[in-house]
Amino acid sequence: MAFQKRKLLTLNENGTNDIDIKDVRMLGRFITERGRILPRKITGLSAQQQKLVTKAIKRARQMSLLPYINYGS
Repeated sequence: MAFQKRKLLTLNENGTNDIDIKDVRMLGRFITERGRILPRKITGLSAQQQKLVTKAIKRARQMSLLPYINYGS
């Protein structure tokens, strides 16, 4: 059985946990092309960081900055 290697994404270049809801480019790294939030297993974030990212993505969706579902073209 082959295991997929973790991506190990970082939140910011300087390593801080500052998450801005309006930073759509940064939040977009944690969403699949279909619009689903990537799990910790793939992102490599800690539990606390994953919670912060998930909350930020959900708030950005409510503010219509990110789509709920991306059907693609």
